[in-house]
Amino acid sequence: MKKIFLFSFVLLNTLCIFAQRFAPVAPPTITSEMPSWAKHFYEKKNVFELNVQTIDTAYDNYYKTHQFEKNNWTKYYKYWRRGVDSYVKSDGSIVRPTDNEEETLRADYQANMKKNAGERSSTWQLVGPVKTHWIKNDNTAQPECPWQANIYAFDISVSNPSILYAATETGAMYKTTDKGLNWTQTGADFFLETMGAVAINPISPDTVYVGNDKIYMTTNGGTSWQTSYNVGGLEINDIKVNPTNTGSVLAGGKSGLYRRNASTGVWSQVFSNETYDIAYKPGNGSIVYALRNNGTTCEFMKSTDGGTNFTVRSTGWVTGLTDEGGRMSVTTIDANKVYVVLLTGSGPRVLRGDDAGETWTITASGNGTALAMSNGQGYYDLSIVASQTVNNQVIVASTTAYKSTDGGANWAATTGQPTAGWASGQAWYALAVDIDPTNANNVIVGVLEPYKTTDGGATWTKIANWVGTAGQYVHADIHKITW
Repeated sequence: MKKIFLFSFVLLNTLCIFAQRFAPVAPPTITSEMPSWAKHFYEKKNVFELNVQTIDTAYDNYYKTHQFEKNNWTKYYKYWRRGVDSYVKSDGSIVRPTDNEEETLRADYQANMKKNAGERSSTWQLVGPVKTHWIKNDNTAQPECPWQANIYAFDISVSNPSILYAATETGAMYKTTDKGLNWTQTGADFFLETMGAVAINPISPDTVYVGNDKIYMTTNGGTSWQTSYNVGGLEINDIKVNPTNTGSVLAGGKSGLYRRNASTGVWSQVFSNETYDIAYKPGNGSIVYALRNNGTTCEFMKSTDGGTNFTVRSTGWVTGLTDEGGRMSVTTIDANKVYVVLLTGSGPRVLRGDDAGETWTITASGNGTALAMSNGQGYYDLSIVASQTVNNQVIVASTTAYKSTDGGANWAATTGQPTAGWASGQAWYALAVDIDPTNANNVIVGVLEPYKTTDGGATWTKIANWVGTAGQYVHADIHKITW
């Protein structure tokens, strides 16, 4: 039976927390790189003594003069701000709920759990990993991290689907060999940083590549790890292993696109432009695509020699619009077809190439009648997926999902959006979608809670709840879904 893996952020807190009412007790460890606005978190003994207006003002003023960069403090701010929102007075102070109010929240939560249990279309269970550890650079003892367990990247072995690897925000790497029933940490004394991408060799699952600031690899299933490319500052977004020449690997990130030579194992930079996404043409290890920033706009790059050389393919491509990131999707039902969604200063653009990316058609522009989609809150909430079984069917999403059945010419919000407020106010950070490769009418989408449709988006059913049993705070930011 095909299994669906949905990895999320799991948080156990000593407080009895319901419906995401309260934030974690302790902010991140103080460091010299901490932004000035975050210092307010350490002025009081607990989060309920802080003043929301003071921190909001400091946060907003700081990013008026500094480029926004997601880090531990910005993420903690989001969690804290959302958690205390219902208890903020007009002067910015926080009124902690009384014991009676907490008991009411507990009763409401339990009633909702019973109600939602009857609405689920299938049974879900937590497969883990359920805890992560501090990055070694922050705490050499690497104790369990009590509040931050985001899964940033994972991959499923093509040759042995029982094997999965999951990389966490805190720098821990986990492996399962039984489809997620049991997990073990690997490389506890090796990894020192957050991992942004992981890729398993499609033929030999013992060989795995992970990356963020640098690129690492194992050739013995995680028993030991080594640095594969020892150049700092890569900030890897994506890694792809060549499906027909598995010694050749591509990794793209903030500082460019890099290629591992299959014969020598030596990495070299292909180009220095920030790279958002990489995809091989289905069934062809020689043709590979990449989306990159050229300084002003996002452009489509194509290689016909397995990634050694790339050239721009711009016929019909978007021109004159500023770049805010992009994603792409290919499909096995038509290997020559490539779909791309771009975020621009004038809103989203959806493009389709029918000849392996040689020429392009702009099929829709966001904020219009054909496609009402907006930029949402940027690149982090952007997703596009093409059906692997039904030609011309594609879904694109920022903070709302839209579906096309005619190759991208016309779009409709998936009628019966999961539920009002389903994006939970943080779709900029956690949003994922995927289509059943055997039935295009089956789609799962989620931010904090996953919703499933079996009729192509006409109706949706919530299939899991992000809050666990009473006394636990299980916070499930959904970063990726795959069938």
